Amino acid sequence: MTPRALLALTSHGNAPYLMAARFTHALGDYPVIIPWYYGKTQADILLEEVPEMRERVYLSAALGGLFAPLLLETGSGKPYAQFAAGLAREDDPQGARAIEDQLAGLLRAGISAEPLDGGPARIFHGQDLAAVINTTLPLRVAVPRVFFFFTARMSRLYGNTPVNENDQLTTSAVAELYPFASLWRKVEDTFTVSFTPRINALSGSMEDKNDQTILTPPLAFQRPVVSKLKQPGVLFVPSGTRTDMAKLHRAADALPAGFLPLVLGSSGSHPDYPADRFTCVTADVYGDPQLQAVVSRGGWGTQWECLANQVPSAMVRTTFVEDPEIGHTQQALQQLGLAAVVDDNLDDFLTPGTLESYRSSLEVERQRDRQLFGELANDGFAFMAKQICDRNLIDD
Repeated sequence: MTPRALLALTSHGNAPYLMAARFTHALGDYPVIIPWYYGKTQADILLEEVPEMRERVYLSAALGGLFAPLLLETGSGKPYAQFAAGLAREDDPQGARAIEDQLAGLLRAGISAEPLDGGPARIFHGQDLAAVINTTLPLRVAVPRVFFFFTARMSRLYGNTPVNENDQLTTSAVAELYPFASLWRKVEDTFTVSFTPRINALSGSMEDKNDQTILTPPLAFQRPVVSKLKQPGVLFVPSGTRTDMAKLHRAADALPAGFLPLVLGSSGSHPDYPADRFTCVTADVYGDPQLQAVVSRGGWGTQWECLANQVPSAMVRTTFVEDPEIGHTQQALQQLGLAAVVDDNLDDFLTPGTLESYRSSLEVERQRDRQLFGELANDGFAFMAKQICDRNLIDD
């Protein structure tokens, strides 16, 4: 008998849909329905990174279109707090509650989705779902099991300023975000279980005392050792949302001599990173000893890769006002000594002594993970799957 499917509610960027696919693979033989946001690029990334799921990942353009107003995308021109406040409005036809109602209707009518392997499309109804994976959209779904995993409880992330950011702009942004944080609290009340990695966006600034939250290893895995780079390289990781692209370009322009500039993705997938300047690489480069560092805006898909593989990380400076998640993330990782926050100059970060200091700090945290999580310290997805199975939280 074909098992019932999982429905993934994935937010902007590449990491959430990749994590949903990896989590589903760790759980067993379930098909998973993932919103199709980014066309062929999204399908290609899934095939490259999770090829074992090619027959069980179903991409739904209908869900991608429905959820599009919930996504943070560059070019909107709106401050983040204004964007989020609009999502929390009950009367907004593109707000979270309106989209929640449309999703309920779509589950009754049937969601069409196409498998990665090019096979025939399937129609999924609400009764076909074993559980929902939320990573991270502020939506409630009438399904008995809802599993949440991400870098923090979102109500706390949006409802609190970073400790060191108490200026008027930040205070005003938190006040404007209050309805959005309240919306998230109602969504969080529907979760069967919540997973948050031990090192997360709120590490060092506040403790999550919710008894339902289970701490995990990094939501990544230790990559096999590879030898693809012929000289020391620095990897630039643009966001799937194209956010902070100009900042990353300035950082790339400041790369000191002697480092090979790398960009994550296939040739031609990033027109902003021309092939005559950047070498395109796949994510297995995290296992290459010649990879010296990663530079990104600080998204957690990238940060967990760096933590799991002990690669020093630099993040181009972003404030809470620009992006609350990244604002919290940068402060947390900088305070823990696990990543640098940089402006346009990478010289100080890319010295041998500084890189070695970050590697030492990362090794300490990996040892702590091994003490806490044992053999599953190197695979956060397998750890979460075991927790769910041990608690009998899912069935066919």
